[in-house]
Amino acid sequence: MARKIPQVLRSTIRTHLSGPIHEAVRAISNQLVAKEGGESIKAILHYGSCLQKGDPYQGIVDLFVVVDDYRSYYGAGLPAMANRILPPNVFYEETRGRKGVVRAKYGVISIGQLKRAVSPEWFHSFFWARLAQPMRISFKRDGAILEECADISAQALMTLLDRTLPVVDSPFSVKGLWRRALGLTYKAELRPEGPERFKRLWQDSGPYFEAVTPLALSALSYPVRRISGNAQNGEGPFFEAMVDEKGARRCRYGWAARIAAGKALSVARLLKAAFTFSGGVDYALWKIERHTGKRIEVGPFMRRHPALAMILLSWRLIKNRAIH
Repeated sequence: MARKIPQVLRSTIRTHLSGPIHEAVRAISNQLVAKEGGESIKAILHYGSCLQKGDPYQGIVDLFVVVDDYRSYYGAGLPAMANRILPPNVFYEETRGRKGVVRAKYGVISIGQLKRAVSPEWFHSFFWARLAQPMRISFKRDGAILEECADISAQALMTLLDRTLPVVDSPFSVKGLWRRALGLTYKAELRPEGPERFKRLWQDSGPYFEAVTPLALSALSYPVRRISGNAQNGEGPFFEAMVDEKGARRCRYGWAARIAAGKALSVARLLKAAFTFSGGVDYALWKIERHTGKRIEVGPFMRRHPALAMILLSWRLIKNRAIH
C-alpha cells in the first residue's frame, strides 16, 4: 500500500519538476505531441544522463510519454497489449535543434500503470528507480498533471528508500544510502554501469538527493532518526534506521529475487524494443562502449535481424562481464 506523501516533499519535487527545460528537449517533446496528435498524451517527463549533464546534444534524451490509456494512444492491437504486459514500449525520435540533431529514446506508459509501477505493490525496480531521480516535465496537458507527476516522483522515491533501508548499514549518510540503492537497481537490470556512474551522478544530482531524501525518510515503513547534524568526510548528516532482523532478511530475499528476475525482464525489453526502436542495435552498442570502453562489432546479418542480435548481444555481454 502506498504511504502518505509529506506535503513538503511533494512541494519540493513539484518545484523541481517545473524547472527550466532545455530548448532541444522542448523541441523534441513538442514534436512528439504534434506527431501523435496530443489528445491522449498527458505529460512528457525528461530524466536521465542528458538532464543531469544539461546537454541534450551529447547523447540520447530519455523521456517517458505518459498517456491516458493504451487504447486511446495506439488503438486496439498488439502494441497496446505489449505495453500493458511489459511496460514501457520504447521508441526512437529525432529532430533538429539550434545546435544540431536532437535524439530521444522514449518509453510510453499509461498514467494508471505508472502510478502502480512506482508504488510498493510493484515488485521490480525499473520504474521506481528511475522516477525517484531528478526529472523535468517537458510537456503537460494541464495543471493537474503536474500534481500527479509530483506524487508519482515522490512515491517512487519513498518506494526505493523503503526497499533499501533494511540493507544499508547504520549510521548512513544520504550519499551512502543512494550509493547502495542505485547499486542494487543496477544489478537488477542488464546495465553497463560501473562505479564511476554513481560518482558522476552524485556530482550532477547530489544537491537534489540531499534536499528530498531527509523529507522522505520521515514517512517510510521503518523509523529513522537523525543522529548527527555535522558533515563527516563530506557526507553528513547521518541517520539510523530501526530495522529488525526479520525485515532485513525479507528485504535481502526481495533484492535477490529482483536481481534474478531483472536479467530476464531486461532481455525481454530488449527484444521488444528491437521491433519498435529504429537503430536499436547501434544504440545498444554505442551505450555499452560509452559506459564500459568495450567495443563490440556486429555484422550485416545481425542488423537485418535485430531481435536475434539483441539475444546474442545480451549473452555476449553477460559472458564478457561488460554488464553486471
